[in-house]
Amino acid sequence: MFRRLVFVYLTLKYSSCVVLNYNKSYILEYVTSRNYPLEVHATQTSDGYLLSTHRIPRGSNNKSGSGVVLLVHGLQESAEHWMINGDKSLAFLLADLGYDVWMSNARGSYHSMEHVAYDTSEPEYWDFSWHEIGLYDISATIDYILLRTKSAKLAYIGHSQGVTSFLVLTSTYPEYNDKISIMVGLAPAAYMAHVRNPLFRTMSRFWELIYAKKGMLNNALINVVTENICKDKIVIQNICSNMLFLMAGYDYEQLDKSLIPDIMRTLPAGSSTKQWVHYLQLVRSGYFRQYDYLPLENLRRYGEANPPTYNLSKVTSKVALYYSKNDWLAMPEDVRRLRDELPNVVVDHVIIYEGFNHWDFLFAKDIVPLLYSHLADTLRKYNE
Repeated sequence: MFRRLVFVYLTLKYSSCVVLNYNKSYILEYVTSRNYPLEVHATQTSDGYLLSTHRIPRGSNNKSGSGVVLLVHGLQESAEHWMINGDKSLAFLLADLGYDVWMSNARGSYHSMEHVAYDTSEPEYWDFSWHEIGLYDISATIDYILLRTKSAKLAYIGHSQGVTSFLVLTSTYPEYNDKISIMVGLAPAAYMAHVRNPLFRTMSRFWELIYAKKGMLNNALINVVTENICKDKIVIQNICSNMLFLMAGYDYEQLDKSLIPDIMRTLPAGSSTKQWVHYLQLVRSGYFRQYDYLPLENLRRYGEANPPTYNLSKVTSKVALYYSKNDWLAMPEDVRRLRDELPNVVVDHVIIYEGFNHWDFLFAKDIVPLLYSHLADTLRKYNE
């Protein structure tokens, strides 16, 4: 465990601004081979980031007319993770139900690596957390989708950080609540005092050592390992599954090993060091609040020694929460605290399967009966 912690610390401390090559055409080939149309839309945020948003406008059955849905990925994920679980992928299931499915890619992920002024080799590019993703990326994406589709509202489905950024946006700019028919939170990350992930818990004790680092989390070693080792029918593939479990919780029963090559080819998808540090701060403080720059800088930025907390009473849109007992990053105690502070929770659902972990919300073998069937019913009931 000590060696693992040293590795993670050095990775964060000396994270570089070097972006690895990535085959963006992979997902286009994957989706179109399954007879789904796939579009890529470009959006610019008010602070200059250029984002790509994927869209499946109709199902392989050509069904449409059920409404607009935005899927928002978690930390180190991308839009691809809504689409690589074969016929059980949420994007495909919703498209076949007639939804116009949009999938965002946050700044710093492989599909959204451009800025009008900065290059990814410059530290200034990476000076953001999920706070800025919520305020700028999510708002710009919602506005673009509603304008493009001529819709008044959309349904929002977020995984982990996708929920975090939604709460940032709607608590800071409450007018965005009126643009949401329902927010479905999968493994919602906000309060994190009870996180079981041993790396998060230990690293949270000394986040001050890395809090000022501006850069991309260096994925070079992980990518080399996953590209050359995490291939189907190789015994050492078990190492790759353990890499996933170490972050999310162990669940061998629901992991389809045939998916590992696709998962590891696309994960991690890129993020800033600052996103990780912000989560580490939440683990230690027990609060859901803005980035902690330490007292002197906090005084300059916020006018007080501690960062301000997000006012969740302003998140008035309908909310459905889905969580599990074996998720090491979104523990039931923390989700229930979030539930109690949100004023309009209409669904509070704990996954019945005891071993369900953080990645299972995307990749579980039995994800349709365990989660997506219930989620589809929720959308039908509350998506106006």
